Amino acid sequence: KNRIPGLREIIHPSPFEDFSDAVSKAVLQEDSVGSRDIPIKKAFEITIESNREALIHRELREIIYNDKIKVDVLMTIPMFGNEAAYFISERKNASLVHFTTLPFLLPWVASAGGNPVHPAYMPLPFLPFRQEMSLKERVINTVGTIGLNLVRRFYILPKIEMMLGEVFPGEKIPDLHQASQKAALSINLGSPFMGDGLRPTMPNTVLAGLMSCEPGGELAAGELRDWIRGAKHGVIFLSFGSVAKASLMPESRRKLIVSALAKLKQRVVWKWEKEMTDLPKNVKVFPWAPQKDVLADENVMVFITHGGAGSLQETICHETPIVGIPLQGDQINNMAEANSKNLGVLLSWRELTVETLVAAVNKVAGDPAYKMAISTLRNLILDTPLHPRDSAVWWLEYLLRHPGNPGMTSPVHSLNWVQYYLLDVMFVLVALLVLVLFLFKKLLVLTLFLFKKDRKSTRLNS
Repeated sequence: KNRIPGLREIIHPSPFEDFSDAVSKAVLQEDSVGSRDIPIKKAFEITIESNREALIHRELREIIYNDKIKVDVLMTIPMFGNEAAYFISERKNASLVHFTTLPFLLPWVASAGGNPVHPAYMPLPFLPFRQEMSLKERVINTVGTIGLNLVRRFYILPKIEMMLGEVFPGEKIPDLHQASQKAALSINLGSPFMGDGLRPTMPNTVLAGLMSCEPGGELAAGELRDWIRGAKHGVIFLSFGSVAKASLMPESRRKLIVSALAKLKQRVVWKWEKEMTDLPKNVKVFPWAPQKDVLADENVMVFITHGGAGSLQETICHETPIVGIPLQGDQINNMAEANSKNLGVLLSWRELTVETLVAAVNKVAGDPAYKMAISTLRNLILDTPLHPRDSAVWWLEYLLRHPGNPGMTSPVHSLNWVQYYLLDVMFVLVALLVLVLFLFKKLLVLTLFLFKKDRKSTRLNS
């Protein structure tokens, strides 16, 4: 592992790895229904415990309590218990930055930065919807957006506040929702050309899609490079990412994939954590592979991927078409978008067969339209005055020059929900309309009364 100058890592115990293995095993089952197989409540509880372990770590507590150690900027992923970092931001008077590895703005992150949240065309990243949604999809997305915000506000954040009270007895624990509204900056991996990037954003919201995109390095001499460079018909790269462990899939599903790969004329590089004894001649497994460098190699034709946000960014960067087999979470949305943009072919893990996998790989490898589409998208995303990484760095350094970024605090934070949705204005307008109608009615009644009275008087006189 390369050491980064100036970087200090604090590694603490965490129960998350064991839980991650259990999740991998669940979502890789043949009858898996994706995210519904994940015990969300347990995942949340484990991430809170992981944050507890971090907060009681001696080195971190030294940073928190030592007033001589200045913290200028605190960056956190604002979900699954990591909101505990708001406490450190408040205590150290550090500028708070929300960072997510998604090409979407999470609803609570958007509102914290003063950005509008409109479920009519801003899909949740956990749903397989595009920005153009049907009535049914808009109903689901609206209910999901409101429900998720309510659960976070009234269940998740109070749980984290309770944990903070236990870890820091006697300390004043801030209202985490209010603390989140002080976020000075938000950075995600979005772009106007992917995710929900076609939406109005405040200047303190940085869309840094493809921020990690750079030319791939030369593959190190060895078995992997020799296998890729010696492929006469090209290479297929198969990886389910760093979180889901492919080796935990059922044996029947492993054999299905092996049978499909054996029917391909290309060589295959398969990221697999264990030894495999029944491999066909065209397949080699590697417990680890430098994904960026592999995708950047000109001999790699197709990337079979689960569709994680990082994998999607890297495959766009290196212009490698995909066969997407999403398992859970944002992967489903990522791959649905990739499919809609013609970056590759989308398959269902639950309905996967030898025939569909072979057909998908051959289709993507044999049709240059996929390569052209992914190249076009890459060029659009990177056609900016600054590289996305440099833009993100510039904004972080901006916070060093302007702590807290108070000049970009949205006026929306001074409005309550009645004012924000103009309910008070609508009440006034409706009241005025009612008053006008009431006066008009009274005037009409009076006019009719005077008209009848005048007619009656005329008759008597005649």
